[in-house]
Amino acid sequence: MRKAVTLILMLAIVVAILTGCAAAGSVSGVVKGDDGKIVSGATVQLGSLSATTDSTGHFTFDKVKAGNYVLKVSADGADPYKKNITVSKKGLTVNVTLKFNSLAKVKRAGVLTVGADTTYPPFEWIDTKKGQPVGFDIDLANLIAEKLGVKAKIISTAWDGIIPALKSGKFDVIISAMTITPERAKEIDFSIPYYDSGQIIAVRKDNTAIHGPQDLAGKVVGVQTGTTGEEAAKKIKGIKIKEYPDIQYAFTDLEMGRIDAVVNDLPVSAYFIKTHPNLKLVGKLFTVEHYGIAFRKDEKALKEEINNILKQIKSDGEYDQLYEKWFGKKPED
Repeated sequence: MRKAVTLILMLAIVVAILTGCAAAGSVSGVVKGDDGKIVSGATVQLGSLSATTDSTGHFTFDKVKAGNYVLKVSADGADPYKKNITVSKKGLTVNVTLKFNSLAKVKRAGVLTVGADTTYPPFEWIDTKKGQPVGFDIDLANLIAEKLGVKAKIISTAWDGIIPALKSGKFDVIISAMTITPERAKEIDFSIPYYDSGQIIAVRKDNTAIHGPQDLAGKVVGVQTGTTGEEAAKKIKGIKIKEYPDIQYAFTDLEMGRIDAVVNDLPVSAYFIKTHPNLKLVGKLFTVEHYGIAFRKDEKALKEEINNILKQIKSDGEYDQLYEKWFGKKPED
């Protein structure tokens, strides 16, 4: 009887071992980002097991016992991934898509795409000889991209469509002499300020009647559509506003005598009249404004990193060098 019991127990053990072996399968898959590119070096966990994706984004767990598991995947800059899976003796293939934050997406792409209205010297315009955008903002974008370890790509965009283009994902940021305003902040986020500005009045040099906003009543004033110059002009009583898609067209009309004055940002107006001696600036700044780099809402990682870069280049003097290159002096404290 004892021999029979012993034999039965041994057979049960053998069956259990064989059954256990038969119930083992493999779990494998590929990890990609939401940009469609593979993710190498991601950590993949299956219960107590752990693996790392290879250069092709693949991972494999061999001889996994049948049962229910939680598959977890993590990578720098990506939201944690978790999925409940059931493994059978046939094994299982699980392909994973990770969602990366804005900073990680830029670094994975190797490019910071920048929207700019390239009609606004000395901040951004197209050098017709080189066929390339140049200016203070262009140099700033290239410097920021360098600090991020990527290249900058400038995408010329008309001012009246630049915010919608950012929101639709046409580019990562706007660096285009954009004033930080409460109205714009409802749609987009801004970096810390990187340039201080304000509105000034430009007139023909032979004009002796206009000295400030109070003298614009009854006059035709040119502004660029969708700018803080337009907003400031609309607050001046008794004037007739003429809108332009490009501020340089407004200055041309001013020279030709078609309008009486132009209200626009000081640095751009000052730069323009350097090469147009029949124009002049009058009065003082009548607004206080600050330019910021614009981001889509809720892109915290990219915004924080660029804010850190702005602080760094202001601290180490690189910002001062750019400023002096384009404006002929160091920024005022």
